[in-house]
Amino acid sequence: QAPVLNIQNSPPDNPSKGDRYLIGTSGSDDWSGKSNYITYYDGTNWVFISPKEGMVIYNKDDTSFYNYKSSTWNKVQQVLQPLWYLIY
Repeated sequence: QAPVLNIQNSPPDNPSKGDRYLIGTSGSDDWSGKSNYITYYDGTNWVFISPKEGMVIYNKDDTSFYNYKSSTWNKVQQVLQPLWYLIY
C-alpha cells in the first residue's frame, strides 16, 4: 500500500490530487460511513479502499506503520532498532 498523509475523521478543505488518508473511527462529511477505510483524492472525488485483515499502511504524519487486525488499525511496535550503530 502507498503511504497515507495522516489519520483523520473528515476530509481536508483543499485536497490535492493523489492525497491519501486513513479514515479514523468516526468518519464524517464525505467520509461518513467509511470509518477505517483508506481513501485518496482523484482530483474530483474521494475513492475508498476497504480495509482487509492483515493490511499494513505507513502513516507519514507520525512515521509509524499500522496493521489492520480484528476490524481495527493498530500501530505496529518497532521490533528492529536502527542499524546506525553497525557502522562504528
